[in-house]
Amino acid sequence: MIENKKNFKSIYWHKNGKSFFVSNAKQFASTILPVNFKHRNFCSFVRQLNMYGFRKINKQPRGQRNSVSEVWEFFHINFKRDHQELLELIKRKTIDMDASRRDPADNQALLEAVQETQLELSHEVQCLQEELFDVNQSFENFKKVQLQHDLLIQKYMANENNQPNSSCKFFNLYR
Repeated sequence: MIENKKNFKSIYWHKNGKSFFVSNAKQFASTILPVNFKHRNFCSFVRQLNMYGFRKINKQPRGQRNSVSEVWEFFHINFKRDHQELLELIKRKTIDMDASRRDPADNQALLEAVQETQLELSHEVQCLQEELFDVNQSFENFKKVQLQHDLLIQKYMANENNQPNSSCKFFNLYR
């Protein structure tokens, strides 16, 4: 996906080859994700990266972010350009519950994992809120168009009632 030159505007390597960028999350989600995954959800993509130990390197202040202009940078110690041999070292994170009962240091690790999961879920909620906002905006636009259509039909009906023998005039306008 990163190596594909067609995707260069949406996903590309950092010049040092130790991290990668995703720009314009909406476009990335609608064009690149469905080709490589079974979904179009950018938040799910980020959650999967997190589950495999990738970290988001956030360089943009929170108030200046939006899904079109934001550039997301991700890093994993074993994900480097031209080092495919390291890919086998990238594993899905797991929590060993029995080990956490034995050693207080492991309890700290468990606490950190829970806190990390909480941050990931907070991010997911934020993404879902943004998606809901977009859906509501689309719905409002749809309602405006529907209202315009209703008014046009009402005009036509009023015109029909006032002019006998003109039943096809309205439809001829759209041919």
